[in-house]
Amino acid sequence: MTPPDEEFVRQLTDWQDRLFGYILSLLGGGIHDARDVLQKTNLVLWRKVGDFQPGTDFGAWARRCAYYEALSFLRDRKRDRHVFDDDLLALFGEEWSPASGDDDERLLAL
Repeated sequence: MTPPDEEFVRQLTDWQDRLFGYILSLLGGGIHDARDVLQKTNLVLWRKVGDFQPGTDFGAWARRCAYYEALSFLRDRKRDRHVFDDDLLALFGEEWSPASGDDDERLLAL
């Protein structure tokens, strides 16, 4: 791995807010998810510092890496069977009734 030079570190630092906004727009608004993807993007950029050609468009290169990291995140999230959509969560909320009397059994089962 090629160690990053000052120019790379400056560019990476300067692009953080713009990369975050770009990732946020790709993910559709999840701030915490966007922060996670930004961190992963930064790691990829850092590891691939040798691939960056000084004098070329750092922002385009960084956005391309962020794009692929966002796609990877969305693909992995789609595979996660523990993510419930809003309709299912609303159904859970409607089904639960504090007056049902079987709360203790439900809590024990959980």
